[in-house]
Amino acid sequence: MRYHYYVSVILALIFTLTFTPLFGIKDVQAQQNQTSEKESATKGESLSNVIFNSLNNISYQQYLDAGDKNFKLADINADVILVQIFSMYCPHCQRDAPNMNNFFNLIQKSESYKDKIKFIGIGVGNSEFEVEFFRKTYSVEFPLLPDQDFKIHKLLGEVRTPYFIGFKKIKDGSLKLFMSESGGDREPKAFLEQIVKQADIK
Repeated sequence: MRYHYYVSVILALIFTLTFTPLFGIKDVQAQQNQTSEKESATKGESLSNVIFNSLNNISYQQYLDAGDKNFKLADINADVILVQIFSMYCPHCQRDAPNMNNFFNLIQKSESYKDKIKFIGIGVGNSEFEVEFFRKTYSVEFPLLPDQDFKIHKLLGEVRTPYFIGFKKIKDGSLKLFMSESGGDREPKAFLEQIVKQADIK
């Protein structure tokens, strides 16, 4: 019985990922209202106070270097922490996954930025299973964390997906918000240049 249950879940997920763009099934982005520029300027600040569960994935632990216990973004060993708010069911996020992979690889191949910029994704409304399914389907190498109960999404004011939030670590170890904006289809090289400029990375 359990075997048939898992097969059914997997088939349902495959159907959703395959046909969502065709049938226009509602996603997180479609459900949200437009926000003003003033609102967007401060959205994401509350994310710095979120406590994430300890990571079981060894490669994630090594990449973030945030310890082996529960952690905050400020615990991540980097000057800049960039967060993508996504959903496995969001067709825009699905389409943008190759760009985000290329963006991550650009950072990792750069001697100037690979130790200064760390990149994670938070799957709103997604369980660990769904986040892992997205990771495997789109060969995502950067850490993806679940937000199954929409707690983080609600804390952020239910932002549209995909949404990007950037923090720069300042001298006292706290984080300063430098980016908070929606939109996908980002050209990887141009996006990296934007991050470097806005965060004033030396």
